[in-house]
Amino acid sequence: MYEKTDTYEEKRLEILKSCRLLDTIPDYSFDQIVLTLKEVCQVPIALFGLMDQDRLWFKSQVGCDLTEAPRETSYCNIALKRQQILIVPDTLQDPVFKDQPRYLKEQLIRFYAGVPLITPDGYELGVLCIIDFLPRELTPGQMLMMAKLARQVMIEIQKRRVTENISRQTQERISQQHKDRFFWKLSLAFSLVIALRIVSVFPTLWTVSNSDKLSRSVIYTQEVLS
Repeated sequence: MYEKTDTYEEKRLEILKSCRLLDTIPDYSFDQIVLTLKEVCQVPIALFGLMDQDRLWFKSQVGCDLTEAPRETSYCNIALKRQQILIVPDTLQDPVFKDQPRYLKEQLIRFYAGVPLITPDGYELGVLCIIDFLPRELTPGQMLMMAKLARQVMIEIQKRRVTENISRQTQERISQQHKDRFFWKLSLAFSLVIALRIVSVFPTLWTVSNSDKLSRSVIYTQEVLS
């Protein structure tokens, strides 16, 4: 587990952005996981959110059209800070949440459960969560399934992270190859210019050499005639 410092947060956001998931269109794989979670836990709302710098942005949601929420006031932010599953059977009876009522679809949220999504190298990217407007409990089987589905979300995220990394490295190699070809062509052109300059000097040298010979021949002839 990493100490929560400014450096940690910078690295966390860097990893999050490298996944290229923020503000993207719905994804079938994530939608199916969230739908399965809703059906297994028998709740009206299930969501998968990514924690950006100042907001919780929902990549997938079932049962509501919520797209984002403020980071600091969201239940998911508390789940992330704890780095373990957070279950609140009744928000009005919970010492932490009773003074922080939250509403969704103009209804008071009474039940919340969220599993933080943490990379293998220890960075928190988001939360898989469920919401109900009635107090309730989760069965051991439902909690186990919730943890399994959270791992499946992380597998999908890691796939995209690896794919983006490979794509970036490929683009960098292509760019470097283009640069190498450019400098090779530039070097070749420069060499050709030098070669042409050298070749162009040869006729001049030949003319000068022959001119000297002719001059010496004329002088010699004059001396003989004298």
